[in-house]
Amino acid sequence: MMALRAKAFRLVDDLDSLCDTVDSVIPQLRDDQKVVAHLQLEKGMGLVQFDRPRDAAVCLEHAAEVFAGHGDWAGQAWALVALAEAHCGSGYSKDPYPLLRHALELSEQTGELRAARRAWKQLAVVHRHRGEIARALEAIEHALDGDMTPHTRANYLLERGHLLAWSNRFGEADADYEEAAIAYLEHGDELGQGNIERALAYNALMLGRFDDGLKRLSKAAELYGRVRSTTGLGYVLRERASTRFALGDTVGAVEDSEEGLEAFRASADELGLAGMLNTAARMQHRVGAHDRAGELLIESLSLTARGTNPLARAHALALQAEIDADVDRRARAAEESARMFSSMGVWVG
Repeated sequence: MMALRAKAFRLVDDLDSLCDTVDSVIPQLRDDQKVVAHLQLEKGMGLVQFDRPRDAAVCLEHAAEVFAGHGDWAGQAWALVALAEAHCGSGYSKDPYPLLRHALELSEQTGELRAARRAWKQLAVVHRHRGEIARALEAIEHALDGDMTPHTRANYLLERGHLLAWSNRFGEADADYEEAAIAYLEHGDELGQGNIERALAYNALMLGRFDDGLKRLSKAAELYGRVRSTTGLGYVLRERASTRFALGDTVGAVEDSEEGLEAFRASADELGLAGMLNTAARMQHRVGAHDRAGELLIESLSLTARGTNPLARAHALALQAEIDADVDRRARAAEESARMFSSMGVWVG
């Protein structure tokens, strides 16, 4: 019953009540580790949802180990999928790909189709982060195959929309976003609504509808603020900073970039932070604040050197090639960045 209560709190985005429920009941369950694993799974999934992937990984690693020890392969599949999500959200401190392939094997072995769909969706995210858009689209179609609740389908449509937008298929992407928006609204999912507003804003900006894009970004920031999503807020501020800068609002752009840096530093999203550092460095360079731009560039290079995401590293090196004061370093960075983009098939880079 307490595990169901925890799940209910997760589904209505009440992380504090979810954690209180789990933490209060676990000490009373010393002799029933399998129930503890279910509670840890719910807590871990909730922490992933609210941008605390490192804390989530501790819960999920324990849950996966207990499920495996009891031969609960369906439970282990769910724990591995959620653990892979945690590793994606922490800047790929560990490669999530093997976890997801193992989760798929377990899901197919046990007939746990919901876990399999979620694994396919997360594989799509991994491929998108690596710039492998064709493979990402193939994975998300697996996730969307079959019957599911409207809310679950909305989560997968959101990811497919991102991939379609990356492929410059903005009309198809908007159609996916609009369908997902209806489900999120009916479900009362403000985090999902924030994600949709941000996605629709990106498409509007790419198509030159700047007023609509800025309006949607502000709405997304409001929604993320309600559910305390620091990562979501960071991405919105990064996009709004770039847009304001392009439109000549330098003061507003710099303010958004500094606030965005604070938001990402308060989260565990190192990939998002790297992108925000690049955006802020480029803006500072263009307004003539070269010392500040250099500090941000060094932080981005250091961050991506420690990570395992080649796309983030390639973007940081591309920025170094653009703004570094040393000509030789710029040339070396450009060559390495071009090599990395080529190896990933990211021809725009």
